Parts: sequence; structure tokens; C-alpha cells
Amino acid sequence: MRSVAILLISMLCLPATAQQRPATADHSLLWCISGNGLGQPSFIFGTEHMICTDKYVWKNYMEHCFGRCKKLCTELDLSDASLPAQIGNATIDKTGKELRSYYKTEDYQTVRSYFLDSLHRDLDTMQHYKPFFLQALAFVKIAHCDSIVSYELRLMQKARKAKMKITGLETVKEQSDVVDPTSPESATRYLLFVAAASDAAKYEYSKMQASYTAEDVAALYGLLRGNTTLLDNRNKKWIPGIEKMIRDRSVFFAVGAAHLWGEHGVISLLRKEGYSVIPIKRSLDDYPCASERNTVNGKVVTKVTYTEGKPFKDGTTFIEYPKRSHGNISGATDQFAKMAGYDVTGYLQSHLQIPAGYTDDMDDIVTVSFDINNDGKTDRVRIRQGIGSEYDEEAIRLIKNMPPWKRNLNISGVVMPIIFRKL
Repeated sequence: MRSVAILLISMLCLPATAQQRPATADHSLLWCISGNGLGQPSFIFGTEHMICTDKYVWKNYMEHCFGRCKKLCTELDLSDASLPAQIGNATIDKTGKELRSYYKTEDYQTVRSYFLDSLHRDLDTMQHYKPFFLQALAFVKIAHCDSIVSYELRLMQKARKAKMKITGLETVKEQSDVVDPTSPESATRYLLFVAAASDAAKYEYSKMQASYTAEDVAALYGLLRGNTTLLDNRNKKWIPGIEKMIRDRSVFFAVGAAHLWGEHGVISLLRKEGYSVIPIKRSLDDYPCASERNTVNGKVVTKVTYTEGKPFKDGTTFIEYPKRSHGNISGATDQFAKMAGYDVTGYLQSHLQIPAGYTDDMDDIVTVSFDINNDGKTDRVRIRQGIGSEYDEEAIRLIKNMPPWKRNLNISGVVMPIIFRKL
């Protein structure tokens, strides 16, 4: 059941549909919190709650910093014996609203067929589960890997072995109070996206994994594309609890990596409170830092400061992190070549007109739905998931001007991702 808890948390960090570009950031999953009168540093580590085992990132300097701490704090207290019961209670929609009521009949059947074929579960028997929970089940299929590992569960095992105290930033109820008002609609939309365009959904997830492996927290935040209200609200509620804990002892915080970045991300909010929060890329003892001890109100406090221009012990300065690379995108549209009878990916790439204001810091995707008539021509072209008028209009233009597909197909509801990228 604790694995289910991690799955539920992870759903708060899946890509959404509006456009948001990330700011430049140091590439690091691990950040040190110091200064502002703290007697000892604490650390905050960005997790991907469930990740393919071969993508798991845990390096020697992370282990070193973890070993300096006296307490582990995750989003939920995974050591709480009552957690399974709390989660079980939270997954049921007590409003009495059935899942099918969120969909048009044909869209519900699309989602139901996906669950039957890919997950071997019948949605007709799961009508009173919250869509948020069902989204978590679909996530396992999207990840498309041989085995999945949880950072939080592994860290909890490490903490228990080291006899560290384990705690959480919020309760299941507190999390549900934030999530429940808006999650049903967004979760049901995402389920339909996964069911109707599974390759595009897998591609979206592969981008998340690539950004995570590159330790690019700004890119992860950018992939949320503006749908950050839930994260921002939770971040703001966490800060007083974080401040209280780090005054007492060194704490290792482990939260979803998307919580770290942005104007209302944990890093920014802690800096606004006067703390120094810097990216850690090697053993803390190797960092160019200065410690200043002072007596404040009768207490001896230590202020730790870091200078990015000052060299490390080996003579080098802070790492200049490489720009992240883009993954292969052709797989998202190559699947249509057989039906069309020509290279659909090649057509899209050669005829795409990039809107003004585009920058190459991330991919933008518009998902389009359309029909193919008996003559092979596209018909009833419409936006399934858009990111802005210029992008949406260009996606519609591309599809409407496609060369004819094979004759006598007469199919409806083709869902295709249009990926905006300068080659």
C-alpha cells in the first residue's frame, strides 16, 4: 500500500496542457539549505516518485549528504502504520459521482477499452474510485519499463538502518484537501489522452525521465506547462514546517523534483525567507565555503556561505552544466505511416512553421484529433490538447493540408501529437 501512496503522489507531477517555459537553472537534484542562523545545513532532494530502475539516480555525494542528517522527511510519513487505511479511504469518491459521468459515451469506451486491453481491469467495476487513483494505475503502463523503484521507499529503508527519525510534510487528508477540488477533471482528461494516444503519452513520460536523469529540475517544472497551482499551494504550506524542522537538526527532505523549481517552488520560497539554497554536485566537504560563528541572543549560531566564483579544493569552479539534449521524437508519429501510405513524420517535420517567440529550451506538443474520409482526406480537425492560439492554428493547418491517406479507410478519432521543434 505504501507503493500506492508513492503512485498517488507521482500523479501531481505529470505533464498538463497549457504552455509554460522554464527558467535557466543549475542541473542538480540535491540542494543544500544553510545560512539564516542555522547551526547546521539541511538538504532537499528532488525525487521522481516512481522511476524505471535503470534510470535511478543516487550518487556518492548524495549518500554523503544523506549520512550527515538526523531526520528524513518525505511528502507523506511513510513510516505511519495507519497510512494504508488513510490511503484506502482517500481513493473512494464519496460524492457518489461515477467515473463514466465525466465522459461522453464514446470517450468512456475508449478509456475502458484501454484499461481492459493494457491493464486487464474493467472500469465498469471501478466507478466509485477517484479518477486521480485510476490515473496512478495507468502510470505504470506509461512508464514502459521492466521494473520500477521508489526513491521514498529506498530512502526510508536507509533511514531505518541509520536509525534516523522519519516524518512527513503533510497528511493524506491535507493532500486530498488540496487535490480533490480540481483533480477529477484533469485526471479524466489525462486518462483519455493516455487511452487515445498512448505513444504520445509514453513520449511525454520519456521526456520527464530524460530531464530527471539530466538532473534538470527547470525542465521538469516546464513540462507541467503552467499547471502548477496544486504544487505551488502545497509548497507554500510546507515552508513553515520545513523551517521549524531545520532549526532543530539536519534534515534530508525528499519531495517530487517539480516542487523545487519555479517562482513558488521550494527553493525560491526558502530563499525569500533568507536561506542560502545552492545546488550540490559533489561532496559537501569539497565545496568552497566559509563558516562564521556568532553569538545571537545568547546562542552561538553558524552562518555558512558559498561562493560560486571561488574554486573547489581541486582548483576547478562550479560545473558548467551542459544543455539537455532532446530525445528521439519520430516514434510518436511513425505509427501512422502504414495507414497513410507515406512518411507522416517527414511531412510534419518539413511543413511545420514555428510560431514567433519559440525557443529551443523545451518541446511543445499540440494534440490534434481528426477523421479520415473515404477519399483519404482529413476531416473534422480539432484540438484535443492545445498550448496557445498560434500553435493550435498551425497544428490544424498542418493536418488539413496533409496529402491524402490511403483510400477507403473511413476512420474517425485519429489522435496525433504535433511536436514543435526546430531541427
